[in-house]
Amino acid sequence: MSVISPCIGVCRINRRSLLCEGCRRTLTEIAEWLHLSDDQKRAVIAALPGRDPLAAMGAKPARNS
Repeated sequence: MSVISPCIGVCRINRRSLLCEGCRRTLTEIAEWLHLSDDQKRAVIAALPGRDPLAAMGAKPARNS
């Protein structure tokens, strides 16, 4: 079974972090996705939670109060 793309259809590259604001991948990761092995795709997906495309802009997370 192949690894499914993390794309969520919110395709905007943040100019400062150079990450997609939807899936948090780099332009290179997006462009090469179809050519990556399943293990490489899993490694990219594993790295995504630690990436914040808005952090480079000094944005602060919304408060749930």
